[in-house]
Amino acid sequence: MVKKTFKFLIRRLKEPEVRDQIFRIISLALMLIAVGACVMLVLAFMMHLEVLLVAFSGVLVMALAFSLFIRLWPRELEQEAKKGVGEKIADALKEPAPKPLSPEEYRRKRELAQKLIREKAAPALAKAIRGYLLQDRQQQEQKRRRGRK
Repeated sequence: MVKKTFKFLIRRLKEPEVRDQIFRIISLALMLIAVGACVMLVLAFMMHLEVLLVAFSGVLVMALAFSLFIRLWPRELEQEAKKGVGEKIADALKEPAPKPLSPEEYRRKRELAQKLIREKAAPALAKAIRGYLLQDRQQQEQKRRRGRK
């Protein structure tokens, strides 16, 4: 019985989702402990309580926090994730494939694209090339001026 339990635990710990969940639980538990300890120490200092009373109330507060933490941990999300809800949502969000264009529509869109390139992209490209040439010319003039000095 013990060997079966250990084999089951080892097999489950090899899964990255289980390890991630365990690390999350441990980190949240450590945060609860740290916050609870700070609160209890402040209360003990402010109220001048005895050490035994502070320790006992700290243990009770931590037990309450852990029981609430375990009771409120979401379990339904894990079951829904296994059902493939995420895949269904992703499929629903995908855009449907466009219908194939007729030869006339294809020709019209191609002409429109060529017109946009001719009117918009070509002037912008020419302006960029002129800018690079001007910049290069200015750099060469600066080199000549430095050479003369």
